[in-house]
Amino acid sequence: MSTPVTETVEEGKSKVAFARRAQNWVMVFLIISLVCVAQPFSLQLYGYGIFLLGIAVFLQIAVSNVTPTAGVRATVVKSVVIIAVIVAIFAFSIWVTPILVEMGR
Repeated sequence: MSTPVTETVEEGKSKVAFARRAQNWVMVFLIISLVCVAQPFSLQLYGYGIFLLGIAVFLQIAVSNVTPTAGVRATVVKSVVIIAVIVAIFAFSIWVTPILVEMGR
């Protein structure tokens, strides 16, 4: 006769790194915003979906470049730095575009 194997389960939550949870939540956020954009029923819901999609894309860029095993502090710091770089690139491109257009005339 074989005896059944019993496993002891730790009480409480499993240890999942914050960065991995953040990446999962951003993916859920992206899916929800895409569903809002794809639905054919409400123009207002479409508008909210477009707005949420813009936010979700920037969050995805930032959070997906963080190591999945990072903690809260490392995830937040790296995400803020990545978003700051994106904002700086956008600001520079907005500033330089009229100059380049004028040079092309």
